[in-house]
Amino acid sequence: MPRPLSTRSLAPCLAIAALLACSNARTPETVQLPADVPLYPEAVPTVFADAWRGGMGEVDLGTLGSYETGDKPGKVLAFYRRELEARGWRIEDGSFIDELARVRYAKELRTVTIWVFRDTPDEPTHLFVSATQPPAGTLPAG
Repeated sequence: MPRPLSTRSLAPCLAIAALLACSNARTPETVQLPADVPLYPEAVPTVFADAWRGGMGEVDLGTLGSYETGDKPGKVLAFYRRELEARGWRIEDGSFIDELARVRYAKELRTVTIWVFRDTPDEPTHLFVSATQPPAGTLPAG
């Protein structure tokens, strides 16, 4: 059963936004997401590292893609809920404050976290897709 949704775990999302604001990179890079994790159809890559391993506090960001879309955060979240659940992912937990949200999905020993936020209604929605993989040899066979 999913844990209750709360507002206490949005710090990683805010930290990622701060990293993007401070990034000196200027060329968007395409991130290779796992085959069972779709990219939002209207997503346009933004500047950020192709893959960023390591931790941010207690959060392992794994492979992290950064995107923008003109669609509202709610529409992006609905897409991921529909598409990820159809591929066998289940919601593990999430946090929501106005137009800032983080939802983590789990499947086997992997996680995918979707962050969406928009500063104002006139600005694009920022989308981050983070996919973590367990150490080699730890996934169930089959």
